Amino acid sequence: MMFVCTRCFGVVLISMTCSASVFADSLTLSTEAFTPRAATIVYDPSDGSLSANGGGELLTVIDIRSASICLGPQPREFDVGICHLFKLRPDGFDSVDFGSSYLPGFTAEEVIRDLSVDGSWVGGGPLSNYVSTSPHLYVVPEPSVAMIAGCGTAIFLLRRRSSSAARDDMNASRTCRRVFRVRKGK
Repeated sequence: MMFVCTRCFGVVLISMTCSASVFADSLTLSTEAFTPRAATIVYDPSDGSLSANGGGELLTVIDIRSASICLGPQPREFDVGICHLFKLRPDGFDSVDFGSSYLPGFTAEEVIRDLSVDGSWVGGGPLSNYVSTSPHLYVVPEPSVAMIAGCGTAIFLLRRRSSSAARDDMNASRTCRRVFRVRKGK
């Protein structure tokens, strides 16, 4: 089933199918959310949000399909199907945010196994036209153990510093008492 929405700035097609594209490219894991001249899919495991960017180039089509998970809690005004996120804009777009259209909590490997991506650039050519490893997948990092340990160290150092300051205040108080006793004794 297919329908056309012309309310948006271009023609947007929403497909209600759940089949994988024969021509879709597999994703390559990236350490950057933006790679020049490469299509990058950004996944946030905390809320399941997906977005795509063209790395500074304009895309005309982005087609993301899930092999096993239906995408999107419900069809929205544009770009979401049951197992399929699709955006077509003939004049091009640099990025698109699909919102929380994927399930949260997946690892990069699970997402790479599940999603297939197809698309094209303004002027034609597949997503691997500029960068052979395109499309990329960037997974937004969750707070790491190192970051938590760093925060714990910072708190420890602040407490140590404040207890050191308290000791200095106590020593200053003792010194004042000694000076006062000496003066009082005169």
